[in-house]
Amino acid sequence: MFSEEWDWGFPFKRKLINPIIRFFCILADAIVVPGSIHKKHFINMGVDPGKIFIMPNATTLKIGESKDDGKTVLYVGRLIKRKGVDYLIRAFKKLNDPAASLIIVGYGEEEKRLKELAQGSDNIIFKGRVPQDKLYNYYSKASLVVVPSISDEMGDSWVFVLNETMLHGKPVIATEAVGGAYDLVKDGVNGFIVLEKDVNKLYRAMKRIIDNRELQEKMGNESKKIINEGFTYEKMVEGFKKAIEVVSQ
Repeated sequence: MFSEEWDWGFPFKRKLINPIIRFFCILADAIVVPGSIHKKHFINMGVDPGKIFIMPNATTLKIGESKDDGKTVLYVGRLIKRKGVDYLIRAFKKLNDPAASLIIVGYGEEEKRLKELAQGSDNIIFKGRVPQDKLYNYYSKASLVVVPSISDEMGDSWVFVLNETMLHGKPVIATEAVGGAYDLVKDGVNGFIVLEKDVNKLYRAMKRIIDNRELQEKMGNESKKIINEGFTYEKMVEGFKKAIEVVSQ
């Protein structure tokens, strides 16, 4: 069994079928998950820890030459309620720094509302849909990347934007509603994990990085180190291989 699920706070209807899901999970010979928060979820469901194998999510993306100006905040993703972009916009406005800019890459049903929320701030720029093979242009120019997801009936299972950001050697801020943050973001080392929907904490985390070029570089180097050491396709295959070996015995 493979799953990216973790206990992000399930809606009532889902909770009703949890006993059935738990039954099949316990019966499984092996469960493959992408990270530690996912493993913890299945252990809490009663699955033998020895049957759970971590297959760290990995991705590749064209890497661009770093050209950031020290004060560019980047968001990449869908513009839907669960992504929490409205909290990011509010937090960015609190920076009140004319030299800083917020670049929003993505599209979705919340786009109109988010643009209305951003009115009055010329340094909040919406770029719309950008092809995957062109994203490096934005990552390379960013000072930091923010993943502000919220638990809107479900959290974010992983969010590959974290991997892509760290491949480019950039600091990252993510909320506790992002599954991948628990393994990829070392709080205070390569970025920060903040409470979801907390505008003030998100603002303070951004300001701490934005105002300190030396910290940006240090955190960016740590991001690249973390991703290269633990989140490669080799590590991903290794997780699957261990699960298959156990099941085959």
